[in-house]
Amino acid sequence: MRIKRLSIYGFKSFPEEVRLDFHRGITVIVGPNGSGKTNIFDAIRWIFGDQSPSNLRCEKIEDLIFFGSSQRRSAGFTEVKLILENEGELPEFGPEIEITRRFYRSQESDFYINRSPCRLKDIQDLALRIGGLSYAFLESGKIKEIIRGNIKRMFDESAGIARYYEQREEALRRIKRGEEELRRLNDLIEEMVRNVRSLKRQANKVMRRKRLEELKAKAEVKGALRRLREVEKEYQKLKGELRSLKKEGVRLTRKIAERKERLNLVEELIASYGDKLARKKALSWEKERLEEERERLKDELPQLESELSNLEGRLADQERLGRRLNQLIHLGREQLTELNREIEALDEKLAQLIEQRQAVTTDQSDVLAELRSGEFMRQRLRKEIGRLEGEALGLGQDIAQLEGECGRLEMELDGLRRKEKILVEEHERLKEMEASIEKKMMEVRREEIEISGMIESLRTQLRESKRDYYRRRFQKKFVGMVHELIKPKAGYEKAIDAVLGPVQDYAVVVDLDPADLIKLAGDEIGIILSSPDLIHKRTKTIYGDYPQALGFLFEGIDFLKTPPKSITAPVATKSGLFITKQLVRSSTSGRLEIKSRLKELKQQQNDLAGQLARYQHEAERIGREKGERGKELRSIQKKIEEKRDGLYRLVKKLEIKKSHHNSIASQIAKLQRELVEVEKRCNEVSSVVAKGSSNLQDLNQEIGRLRELISEKRKQRQANQTELERLRLEYARIQIDQEADRMKRETVVRKLKECKDRGDEIELRLVEVEAGIAEIGPIPEEAWEEGGKLRRMIEQDEEKRRDVEQRAYQLQLECYKREEMIRELKEKVAGSDDSILDDDSVPDIEEIEEKIAQIGMVNPLSITQYEEEKSRLEGFLAQKEDVEAAIIRLKRSVRESDQNAINRLIEKIQAVNLEFGLVFESVFGGGSGKVRLVDPDHPLESPVEIVAALEGKRIKRLSQLSGGEQSLLALTLLFAFYRVNPAPFLILDEVDAPLDDSNIQRLCGFLKELAQKIQIIIITHNPLTIRIGDYLYGVTMEEPGVSKVVAVDFRDAARIME
Repeated sequence: MRIKRLSIYGFKSFPEEVRLDFHRGITVIVGPNGSGKTNIFDAIRWIFGDQSPSNLRCEKIEDLIFFGSSQRRSAGFTEVKLILENEGELPEFGPEIEITRRFYRSQESDFYINRSPCRLKDIQDLALRIGGLSYAFLESGKIKEIIRGNIKRMFDESAGIARYYEQREEALRRIKRGEEELRRLNDLIEEMVRNVRSLKRQANKVMRRKRLEELKAKAEVKGALRRLREVEKEYQKLKGELRSLKKEGVRLTRKIAERKERLNLVEELIASYGDKLARKKALSWEKERLEEERERLKDELPQLESELSNLEGRLADQERLGRRLNQLIHLGREQLTELNREIEALDEKLAQLIEQRQAVTTDQSDVLAELRSGEFMRQRLRKEIGRLEGEALGLGQDIAQLEGECGRLEMELDGLRRKEKILVEEHERLKEMEASIEKKMMEVRREEIEISGMIESLRTQLRESKRDYYRRRFQKKFVGMVHELIKPKAGYEKAIDAVLGPVQDYAVVVDLDPADLIKLAGDEIGIILSSPDLIHKRTKTIYGDYPQALGFLFEGIDFLKTPPKSITAPVATKSGLFITKQLVRSSTSGRLEIKSRLKELKQQQNDLAGQLARYQHEAERIGREKGERGKELRSIQKKIEEKRDGLYRLVKKLEIKKSHHNSIASQIAKLQRELVEVEKRCNEVSSVVAKGSSNLQDLNQEIGRLRELISEKRKQRQANQTELERLRLEYARIQIDQEADRMKRETVVRKLKECKDRGDEIELRLVEVEAGIAEIGPIPEEAWEEGGKLRRMIEQDEEKRRDVEQRAYQLQLECYKREEMIRELKEKVAGSDDSILDDDSVPDIEEIEEKIAQIGMVNPLSITQYEEEKSRLEGFLAQKEDVEAAIIRLKRSVRESDQNAINRLIEKIQAVNLEFGLVFESVFGGGSGKVRLVDPDHPLESPVEIVAALEGKRIKRLSQLSGGEQSLLALTLLFAFYRVNPAPFLILDEVDAPLDDSNIQRLCGFLKELAQKIQIIIITHNPLTIRIGDYLYGVTMEEPGVSKVVAVDFRDAARIME
């Protein structure tokens, strides 16, 4: 595997896209200090997942994006793309692996592997699979880390266990989660065991209760007949009220229909007016816009006319001056011709002087030719500048449009992100609500189980009596226990308990034979004897209801709220005190009070069941709502990704446009500088022309010493030639200015014509608009008022009708309830006649309910629930066993993996130690070097330190070595690693800077040896290192703050370094 290509855009000092192709062997990157060559090193580190700002030489990650320069704007994002040539090491990725990493100023990042979106962790995992990257990058900071002993990660990667640490942490987290799950299962199982026991007790009571309910059904028929008569009367009354409401609803419906019909007519009229109103508003708006444009044109016309007048005047002046200069030039030519004829007559006598003059004249001609060439160059530069300015204007418009689109997309992205944040918060809120509901349900179930236990405990207390003994002993003569036959009123339970005391556990027996009393001798018994007629006759008082046979127990006793001040007769208080002159006794949770408490607990149990059902319904609703929010959140996140991709494409397009625009601006500035240089050269040439004229004049004066006349003639001819040339130059300048003014005049004339034509078009359109407004005419507004009034009246009537319908609906519901009650009651009394109402032989339902109450509330589905809960318990127990087994397997796997990693680490340390010692002796010419674990008992957690002994030196710490020795020591360890387990490539950043020439030559020898197996990239200043390169890149900074990569050959290397 090797690096094939690196593409950089917007990274640090590289604002434009730069592509570097790398080959096998050694590639050298050179450049002056501060040119940005180390930024290439940083880009490769960053693409492999490095997140440390210190490693990347910046304060924060945003500093990686090009910040801008004096001539360039800052970039909006940075992108680095790396292509690796895959030679079968990772076959699932294909022949090439393309890694792309992009970072925006908005702190967002994109990651791709082979152009498929991925996570940063996926890139970091890929780097670990490549292997050896912890020692594939070496620079001065890394050398200091090696000297300080921070080399453990190098050994981990070389041994192939770097990924193991993360896997080990994940396994430990899974073990922790499993133990937490196990604790949760234990809590659930404990709670379910209690619930199963309770359900089992309830199931045992179901059959007993069913027998009593069959007896109760006969007694219910009597009450059902009585209730049937009452319900039938209520039903007839409700039917009458319902008929009245239905009539009122029909009347309101008819009234609403009439008003809606009128409203439809009004709305049709409004619709016809609405189209006219909209058209009239549109025409009025267009009229205002046209009038504003007409006023603007009126202001613009005088300016254009004034400018045209100025240009016409200037052109006229230039025409006159041109004609005058042309006349002067013609006259000068004639004068010069005359002088030439006179001089030619003296040519033979002054041949030598003529040759000298000819030489001077030739020089002057060359200078004039150069001057004309300069004028031509100036015109060409001006034309090119104009073309580039037009192109820059077009690009500026494109950039403005793209920036607008980017702004719109960013606003849409912000809106989507706000929606995403709201949905995430809503989803988290629903999760919290769901957890809260679950917690409440657990609390309700726990409370329900506690109440079930209390009920069972109270029932157990009630069962702890001799009822069964008395029933078997006396059989049909046994009527019941005292506490069963007495029905206290609410609030008097404690008072009656206190009065009865132990008597409440006595048995009531009728028609007892005295002979039976003899058989009872020796038994612990309590019996109240009575006749059957006293049992069936009951006494009702303010404190309770009891058979007359038990009346003697309450005879003469007053029931009061509080104890009296003086005791004249026995008193029982509601607080549970029984007071006589000789006795004070309190209630101690007697059986009557237990029954009352049981009734309260059963009511609480029913309330909890209803509350649990409500919580379950709420949990289902929250679950559905959470699912909907999750679906919305995924949809929003998909839209965000689409918008982000669109924004990326626009930003890249915008950056390209801006780069092109900046390039054109640079070209314009360059051309303008060239124009200034050309004009400066023209001025210099003019000076040279003047200077040449002066020299020629001096020459003529020299000739004048020979012949004064010839000298004078020559001076006169030279003066004429100079003046003529000046006139020609002036005439050429006037021609250029005149041509420029003509072009301006044509532009102004065109604009003036366009303004006038547009003004005529506006006048015509204004006439058409005013005609259209007049054609529409006025629009009445009464229809709108009537429509609003009708709508309000209809809304009021519909509100009344809804109220009537609601009341009718409530009455209908009541009627349905009564009909259902009548149907149910008729089903209950089917086959019975009214004579049962007067039949005293039908048992009283209260007596049967009393016996059912003794059994207590039972769950009809308790048997099914018991089986289901038992099955659930078995499932949880199996799940618990699975979790325990999984935890054991994970712990065993961690131990085995630890041992395997330790073995591989120790083997790698031993192999590196061997190579390190050999290379150390070779590099340092003696001495010894090795690496060792600081804590051999815990190899995976132990740091690794370097121990070095240089021949002829005694050192305590490696930091005492010189900079060159430290660098050489780090390189020695690096070469040892590459001999044992080479990484696919090696990138060095100026590691040869502290080395002397002899050590650099030694370093170059090792690099050549390594280059036979791996790819090497070196960033360096040193000419000795440059010589070993197979390929060379140069990095320059021609523009401040902007790096540029150029291809150079080895002959240019020295120049680049200078």
